[in-house]
Parts: sequence; structure tokens; C-alpha cells
Amino acid sequence: MAPRPPTASPCPTRIERHGDVRDDEYTWMRRGDDPEALAYVRKENRYAAAVMRPHAGLERMLFQEMKQRYREDDEQVPERRGEFLYFWRSPRGKEHKVLYRRPVLAGALARPILDLNALAAALGVPSLHLGAVEPSPDHRRLAYTVDPTGGEHHRLFVVELEAGTPPRLIAEDLAPCLAWAADSRTLFCCGLNDVGQARLALRVDAERPGERHVVFREDAPSFFVSCRRSRSGEWIFIVSSSNTSDEIRILRSESPEEAPRLLHARAPGVELRVAHHGRHFYVLTNDQAPAGRILRAPVAGPSEWREFL
Repeated sequence: MAPRPPTASPCPTRIERHGDVRDDEYTWMRRGDDPEALAYVRKENRYAAAVMRPHAGLERMLFQEMKQRYREDDEQVPERRGEFLYFWRSPRGKEHKVLYRRPVLAGALARPILDLNALAAALGVPSLHLGAVEPSPDHRRLAYTVDPTGGEHHRLFVVELEAGTPPRLIAEDLAPCLAWAADSRTLFCCGLNDVGQARLALRVDAERPGERHVVFREDAPSFFVSCRRSRSGEWIFIVSSSNTSDEIRILRSESPEEAPRLLHARAPGVELRVAHHGRHFYVLTNDQAPAGRILRAPVAGPSEWREFL
């Protein structure tokens, strides 16, 4: 006899949002800490296991075949950051990768600086998702974000690479992006609102866990915020993006407490990708060029955009 699927009980809930009113009978299933929701998920899991039980042999065969198509002990090409090379290794038989670094000098030994398997064990979870990873400009610290639950709410940790002390939890409820200021102490990251959207650009202190200062708030419902450091290391970019347009704000990496200022305003349908080099900012955009064009503006007068390519 075939197993019967579970049936969720409807519980009508009226939702009013953006001028729209609707009734949702299953909103209660979104509450991850609701005992009834958890009980129903367990019923679904038992049903799925019963349905798939006759195919257990095929599942094992497919899994082994897929494992044979990649190297378990793979190693990525090193990326140079300052006087160090950073690279990932995949230990055989482990769920997650390990980040290593070594000095650029020939013959220098590599050492692990972030073991995601050990981190998952320390957090008490079977697996986790790594977001952003960035060494500080002076290479004494490593900052990284992880999502240990699958809920896309990242936690920001900072570890002292020379001291060998346990990582410090700096902030929670973040998106997977971050940027170091030039002082190797201040970090910029993006906070989530109550529905999990990245709407806040935050400044946090690697030596003061729990402190967070809002430097920019995005109010448009269709836009989200991200941040990154320019490859030159001189600027912090705070970008507001929707599916079809972007807006860019900047602040100097050496002055992390200054207010970000607008570099390029948003316009409907206009996408922007920004970079800095020398005395100029560069923007790759589709504005008046469906195939793309590059604009350039001097740092001293960033409103004076001219076509570069």
C-alpha cells in the first residue's frame, strides 16, 4: 500500500502589504519555531523517506557516480593578497574546504587559517554556508561570514591570525558581503531587515563585538544593499541594486567614519559596475549602450563622467 501524504491544516491569516490585501491559509508554516510547523515538516520528511525507500539502491549508486566525477582532495589556484598567497583545499572525506595561506617567498610553508569543518563542529551544526571572506589590509586578521542554519542570515566572525585565539562573533543577521577599512579594524557589512532583505550598510568594530552603526539605509522596496572594497584599497563602495538598476555611494577607506557620498545616481533600467584606479573612477554601464560602455570620472570631480571605451 502506497504511503499517504500528510495534509496541512489551513489557518486563514489576513496580510496587508503595499496596499494589497490577501488571505493566506498557510502563513503559520513559515514560523520555524512553531511546534506545529516543525511537526508537519517531520511528517513530510517521513513521507518522502517512505516514497523513496524502494529507490535507495539507485540513490547510492548515483551518489557514488557523482563523487567519482570530482577530486575530493582538490586545491584551488592561489590568489595573491599583498605578501601572502591565499588558497582553498578540499580535504578527502570532509564536508567543507579549508583556507590556507603562505608567504609569497619561495619555499615558504602554507598553514590553515580557516577550517570550515572545525567551525561547523564548534557551532554544533552538520554543515554551513560560507559567505564573504576577507583578510585585513595588514593581514593580521581574517573576517568571514557564515550561515549555519540555511536561513540566509549570516554571522560575522573575526579571527586574529597570529594570536591563534578563537574567532570573535562581531555581528549577526547580515548579508554575505563585507569590506575592511584601511585601519584593519573597521569593517563594513550589510544588515537585514525583519523580512531578511539587505537594506542597511553597517560599520562595525573588529575589537568591539555587538556594536553596529548604520551608515546608509535603503528605503526603496525593490532595492538591496551590498558593499565592497575597491581593488586599489582606497575606497569603500556601497551599492544599492534592483534587478534592473544600480546606485553607487563611496567613502574613503582611510576615513571610515565619514558619511558615504553619492557617486552615481540610480536611473530606471541603468546598470552600473564600479572600479577605481589611480586618479579616476570607472563605471561599466548599459546606459545608452545595450552592449555596454565604460565611463570615467576624476576622483577630484566624480560628477564629470566621460565616455572612456
